[in-house]
Amino acid sequence: MVERGHSLVSQELREKILKEQIAVPYANLSRNETGDKKGWFTDESLEAKIQPSSFEPEIAGEVFVIKAGAGMFRPAAGKQVYRTLLELPRTQRDRFQIDNGYELRKGETLLVPLANRVQLEADERVVSSTKSSFGRVFGNVRFFGDYNPCFDKLSGQYSTDPLQLWLLIQSPVFNLIIHPGLTVNQLRYFTGDDAKMTASEIRELFTTRPFLYEKTKDQEQTPARLVMTDAPLLHLDGIGAHTDGVVALRARDTAQPLDTRKKAHYKIEDYFEPLLARDKPRIIRGEHYLAASKERLTIPTTVSTEVRRYSGVGITGPKDFAGFVDPNFGGDLVFEIRSDEQADTPLEHGMPICEMDFFRCSKTPDKVYGQGSHYQGQFGSKTSKIFEQTDFPTLAREHAKLERFVLVHDAKALTKYHLHEGFQPNNNPAALFETIEHGFFHQRRECEDDTLVIQPIPYVIIFGPNQTVFTYVRAKKIADYGEKKLMGKHSLGEGGHIAIEDLLKSQKQPSLDIITRGMNRELDEEVTFQAEHTTPKFQGTIWMPHTDNKVDRHHFGLIFTIYCDGNVEPKERALIKEGMIPIDQLTRLKPEENPYENWSKVLFPHLSWLYNATKP
Repeated sequence: MVERGHSLVSQELREKILKEQIAVPYANLSRNETGDKKGWFTDESLEAKIQPSSFEPEIAGEVFVIKAGAGMFRPAAGKQVYRTLLELPRTQRDRFQIDNGYELRKGETLLVPLANRVQLEADERVVSSTKSSFGRVFGNVRFFGDYNPCFDKLSGQYSTDPLQLWLLIQSPVFNLIIHPGLTVNQLRYFTGDDAKMTASEIRELFTTRPFLYEKTKDQEQTPARLVMTDAPLLHLDGIGAHTDGVVALRARDTAQPLDTRKKAHYKIEDYFEPLLARDKPRIIRGEHYLAASKERLTIPTTVSTEVRRYSGVGITGPKDFAGFVDPNFGGDLVFEIRSDEQADTPLEHGMPICEMDFFRCSKTPDKVYGQGSHYQGQFGSKTSKIFEQTDFPTLAREHAKLERFVLVHDAKALTKYHLHEGFQPNNNPAALFETIEHGFFHQRRECEDDTLVIQPIPYVIIFGPNQTVFTYVRAKKIADYGEKKLMGKHSLGEGGHIAIEDLLKSQKQPSLDIITRGMNRELDEEVTFQAEHTTPKFQGTIWMPHTDNKVDRHHFGLIFTIYCDGNVEPKERALIKEGMIPIDQLTRLKPEENPYENWSKVLFPHLSWLYNATKP
C-alpha cells in the first residue's frame, strides 16, 4: 500500500533538520556550497524554531532594496536567487546591513536572505505562511528559494540541492522595523501530493471530533453547523458579544513606525480604529481590517490547517496575511482583510468570509499549541503581540472620546504664562485667554502623547457654606466612566476639554469666549446646582510638565471657582457624589491616605485662599 502524503509535525521536522543539517547559517551567497558548518543548529537553538507543524527561519544580517524601476522581482527556474539579483542593474538595487535594524517603509520592496537553507527529496515540498505577529500588521511576505520559480512554495521536483531561502517583504499599511534574527514566516513540509484532506474526510472528522463551536455566554462547547464547499466555510462575527460590540479594527494611516521586535509596546488606538456593531460598519475598498470569526475553533492535533488567502465566498480580496493554524489551537480566528470590491461592503454578522483547508498528519506532534501561546483562547480581533493587551471594553468606551476634536495649542506659546510647577495664581488672564482663543483643533488620540502641543482644560472648583468644597468619585467601571486612566479617582474639579462644538456655538453665543462656552457645557453635562451660585471666577493655572502622569503632563489647567449656597448633584453616572466636604478635613489627609487625582492634590494647600477669594 502506498503511504499517503502528510504534513510533517514537530518530531519529524526536528529529526529531518538535525539529521541532514540543512538549516545552516546564511553565508556567502555567491557560492553554491552550503558554507562552513559553524553555527549549525544545536538541539537547544533548534527547539525555539520548531512549532507543532512548522519551522521558523530567521532573517539574516542584510537586505536588498529593489527600486521601483526594476519591476516585479521573481525567482527563476534553475538559477540561484542571488545570481538573479546580481543581474539587476546596480542602480536598481541597494544593499544594507541591518545590525541596528532597518525601517521598511510603505511602498518599498525588500529582498531579505534567510539564515537557513533546506534540502528536499523529490516528493517533498515546503509551503510558507506569514507568522501571526507579522501578518496582523499586514506585512506582505512572499517566500522563495534557489532554482524554484514559485512564490510561497518550494518543490523537490525542481531541485534536490541545498536551497538558499529568501523573502520578498512589502508593507502596504505601516512602516515596519525589522532586525537580524527576526522570524516573520513559518514553513510547513509536506510529503506526497495527496496530503490535503477531501471534503468527505473533513465531514467524517467533524462527526467524531468537532472543530467549530458556537459562542455562548456561558462558554458551553456547543458544536456549530458545518457548512462546506470543498472545504469548511468560516463566517464573520458582526455582533461582538464577547468584545463589547467591537467587531473589527481598521488600520489607520500613520507614519509612526512599528518595531517588530518589541512586545506589548504600542497602543492599539494609535494604529487602529475600533469599529462597533451599533454603528453598522462597512468594509471600504483598499482599507485593511482585523476581524474575527463567528465560530470558535478547536483544531484537532491530528491535522494542520490553513485559511485560504483568496476566496470569493464573501468579499473579493485577501482574507489573511498569516494563514497557518496550529494543531490544538483554540479560540476565535482572526482575519486580515483587504477588500478589492468596487463598492463598500457592509460588515454583516454571519456573512461567509473564507474557506479553510485541512491536511493530515502522520502522527500527533510532540509539542502542540496551547497554554502560554500568545493567541491561544483569543476572542475577537486581537492584535499582534507588539501591541498592548487588547482591552475591548476600553476600546469600545473610549473610542468616541478619542475621536473627538479638542482645542490644543503650541506648548511653548501657552506655557510661557506659567512659570513654575503646580498651581500659579493669575488675576489678569486677558493675554492668556487671547492666546488660547487662537489655538487649533486635533483629535484627542493625536494629541494625548504629543509633547509639542498642550490641551487647555477649564477646571471648576465648587465651594459651599462653612468652608466646604464639593468632591466626587469617578466611577470604577469602564462602562460607566469612559477613561481608564482616571477611573475610581477622587476629584475636586468639574470640567474637560474645549471641543470643536464650542467653537461652532460662537454664532449663537457671540458674547462668550470659547473657554467660557466649553466650561459651561461641561458644567451643564456634569452637575445640577440646587441653590443660587456665583458666576465662575478665574483664579489661576495648573501645569505639571515633569510628572510621569500623561494626563497631567499634556493638559494645562484653567482653574475657576464657584460659590453655591446649597447642594450640588452630579448628573452623570460616571460621577459618584461625595458631597460638600470641610476643607480642613481634606488638608489633614496623609499622603499615603490621599485618593485624589493630582490636580486636586496640588490645590489642597490653596483651598482656603481660593474659598476666601470666591465667597461673596
